Amino acid sequence: MIFDVNDGGVVFPGLGDASVYKGYNSEDKTYYVNESFLNVPLTQEKYIVDFPVKVSGDSLSKDRVLAYEINTELTTALSTQYKIIDAVIPAGKFYGRVRFELTRDIALNNTSVKVAFKLVDSPDLKVGSNEYRKGVLTWSNMLAMFPSTSSYVRTYNCIVLSPLTKTSTSAVYYSPNAHKAI
Repeated sequence: MIFDVNDGGVVFPGLGDASVYKGYNSEDKTYYVNESFLNVPLTQEKYIVDFPVKVSGDSLSKDRVLAYEINTELTTALSTQYKIIDAVIPAGKFYGRVRFELTRDIALNNTSVKVAFKLVDSPDLKVGSNEYRKGVLTWSNMLAMFPSTSSYVRTYNCIVLSPLTKTSTSAVYYSPNAHKAI
């Protein structure tokens, strides 16, 4: 399929949506969502996360089903730790979701896992701009990492006095323990 600018396309929120959707990283052109079971009652084994998507174009009077591909090389979560329930832009709406059901796992007390995926063409919607088609959902039982936008990462690097420059957007020095202390 070839994308036609007159047709609707599905993308993850980007820089223009940053006032509401703060997960887009322009450096690697990926939308990030970071979640945690930390605020979920211990008796609750499942946790629903809606990963945001939007349509570039008009809304329609019917639900539009989205298609995606899991990037198995970057995904560290086990198939028992998550399930994608649906991927849809509801009728009359410009924003929709890829809905994940996460399962609590004691292994996530000391580590995090992620699912990396990209939007692909579906019978209902083509993919819009290629720079807004990759997404990563990360979760654990610990404090969730801040959004991976450049301003948050730069601020964190300055606070923890990382050896990186003040303008670095690399999160290689991220530490959950340091994040808790802040």
